[in-house]
Amino acid sequence: MNTPHLTAYARRAIAATPSTSPATLALLASDSSVIVRRAVAENQSTPPDTLAALFEDGDERVRRCVATNSSTPAALLAKLASQAIGVFRLVTAAAQNPAMPADTLATLARDGDEFIRSAVARHPSTPAATLAMLARDRSAWVRLAVGHNPATPPDVLAVLALSHDPVIRHHVVTNRAAPTDVLARLATDSVSLVREAVARHPSTSPDTLALLAGDSDGAVRRSAAARS
Repeated sequence: MNTPHLTAYARRAIAATPSTSPATLALLASDSSVIVRRAVAENQSTPPDTLAALFEDGDERVRRCVATNSSTPAALLAKLASQAIGVFRLVTAAAQNPAMPADTLATLARDGDEFIRSAVARHPSTPAATLAMLARDRSAWVRLAVGHNPATPPDVLAVLALSHDPVIRHHVVTNRAAPTDVLARLATDSVSLVREAVARHPSTSPDTLALLAGDSDGAVRRSAAARS
């Protein structure tokens, strides 16, 4: 395809189209406009060798698009995570990629930057053992992310439910994977927003809802009544 006569926005539209041919995507990967190269890097139809070339792009925004593309090969994601030391936005982007290998996530879970560890704590493929480790992280942001991750094992959620931080307890209660026994325990939490979240949770048992129906807080009672 002959593209030089097209505007950058027209070339970006072609680069973002899933049906664009691999040859055209490879051509657009070296476009002078960063918005075009970003579109190629975001396109899940972009071939692995073209994504590998864009991984070397001089613009970090392009590399971040490669990092978040679910079609980026696992080996390239692992390479990106190991080489982008200090570039926390790039590694954080890679840590959120659904295709990120579990062993690389486990490695990133020990990164010194809490934002990277938080991204790992939110990832649906993070191993259970890694989530258990991150549940003890020194950063509250990381522990919050573990508490909100539906992949977090029930026993880890049970530990987080004992946290002195009400925000973490609230994250546990809003986790759709929260077990019924943890919900029952938090139905008597000292913070009304936590109890209200228990009342709204789809897994809260009828007995717990009956308890919350008599709560001292009106919002909690109304939420419990709406579920009855």
